[in-house]
Amino acid sequence: MKFTSFHIKIIAFFVTSFFFLIEALIHYNMGKNGKFTLSIPEKKTIFKILLIIFFFSFLSSATTYFIEMLLKSNLVK
Repeated sequence: MKFTSFHIKIIAFFVTSFFFLIEALIHYNMGKNGKFTLSIPEKKTIFKILLIIFFFSFLSSATTYFIEMLLKSNLVK
């Protein structure tokens, strides 16, 4: 299977989201319990965390895409 630029960006989005989730859960537990743990909060809270993570992962991916397009268009000229 040949990966296109779009496939790579989708993979990057999900990889980034996964690592952001791990980081968010650690921060959540540190704030709630005052120690370094990794437990899953209740459904409502995890849903809010995932929404925020997906939003910022999308912003990160979109920004990378537009910077790449900008650089490619300036290099072609």
